[in-house]
Amino acid sequence: MEEQIENIYRAWDAAFDHKNSERLASFYSDNAKLLPPTHEVVDGRQAIKTFWEGLFKAGMSGHTLELITVEDDHRGTVGVAKWSAKGKGRDGTERTFSGSVVHLFEKQQDGGLKLWLHTWN
Repeated sequence: MEEQIENIYRAWDAAFDHKNSERLASFYSDNAKLLPPTHEVVDGRQAIKTFWEGLFKAGMSGHTLELITVEDDHRGTVGVAKWSAKGKGRDGTERTFSGSVVHLFEKQQDGGLKLWLHTWN
């Protein structure tokens, strides 16, 4: 399961770095929730796509996920990672943002995983 999550994280980072909001949205289930620390809850795949488009317009880039742990059982899979991304601070200067992220993946019938809950600090 750890390898599957690592592969998802690499693909997710690549989509972010290419500013591909459509591809990013494809990692989420239809009823997914995104819980950003400074915004309202983002509900559903289309709203999540729009959220990422907004961050790209604000200049965010260079995203990385570094896996810490994976927990898996019959209900789903939890991935915990460190994240970082580049963007502009309030004063307009380039800076690196970072923190921790928790992903709850929903198991799909084809054996794949889709993000159902995504939150970070």
